[in-house]
Amino acid sequence: METEEDNYLDIKYFQTQLINNDIFLKFSNSEFNTVDLILFSDIFRMHKMTTVALSDIQKIQINLQKIFASIPINAQQHYYERCNMSSMFSTGSDTVDELLGGGLLSGEIVEIFGSTASGKTQLAMNCTLSLAMQYKKNVIYIDSSSSFSPSRIVEMYNNNVIMKSTSNMTDDQEIFTILDRIKLCSCYDATLLFELLNQLSLQLENEKRDQQNSNTYVCSLKMVVIDSIGTILSPLFGGKQTQGHYIMMAISRLMKQIADSFQVVFLVINNTVSQTVSSKDKTTSDQHKNEIKSALGESWLAISNHQLMIHHKYTDDDEEKRSISVEKSTRIKNETKYFPFTITSAGIS
Repeated sequence: METEEDNYLDIKYFQTQLINNDIFLKFSNSEFNTVDLILFSDIFRMHKMTTVALSDIQKIQINLQKIFASIPINAQQHYYERCNMSSMFSTGSDTVDELLGGGLLSGEIVEIFGSTASGKTQLAMNCTLSLAMQYKKNVIYIDSSSSFSPSRIVEMYNNNVIMKSTSNMTDDQEIFTILDRIKLCSCYDATLLFELLNQLSLQLENEKRDQQNSNTYVCSLKMVVIDSIGTILSPLFGGKQTQGHYIMMAISRLMKQIADSFQVVFLVINNTVSQTVSSKDKTTSDQHKNEIKSALGESWLAISNHQLMIHHKYTDDDEEKRSISVEKSTRIKNETKYFPFTITSAGIS
């Protein structure tokens, strides 16, 4: 009986614009139904058996090689390349910048999680505005719940910039230029997310290889926001789903590859789950408590470089209190410190 481990390289899990349904059927009917068979088979033999164009077969092989192949490079060269390419970007909030040891470092994945209406999307849009306005860099905002609001970006811009009058451009001209640097992509399922990231990886690779005919938008891309990853990936788990974990890890590998190879910041919004844990203090009457943690399970915990948690509660006077803390980090000292912040018309302060 064929198990999940036997067929996890089936090309049906790697269908993209290159491997569309027509090519998938041609490959499957000609017994080229797994990644290893496509990579190691002669392209002329594949062309003869499948009638797929040679140029398409070559593109498919190159695409799959980027996902699975390992090309050795000199460690010293890799180190200097990363040092020269790395940049630190402000989040637009002094509080969050201090928490992250200066801001968002290119090549890293930053995860933000918290309860509903805690301010995750507000922080993501604050970071988006900061990169587009202060650094004049491009941002791709992948929205899974229609949370992104251009009018909110305009509101934050108006309250931050107009009174300072630091620009030679008129207000309308500058905000339109800022909004033009933000590309919004609606995404509601994991397959589309994988395809979006895979297409982005190919565009970045083409821009790196052929700078004379480069894509001007991709050339200045410095951040990708996914709001939220939990909404997109959670339906993969439970019920009759058997490939959920593999698809999640395939997406995470693409994120890491794009972040590291092209020094792009990934800002990932996640949901929370509640877990009941036993208290070690047996003298207390309540020996069980609920622990809040990020969604998507233990495997996902190793994906991000930094994991920030937003704490949100109401006081007895119905006043909102928010704070943010570092739950995990690979670069900064992991201390249990809670940095209070507020959401205003100017953004995060």
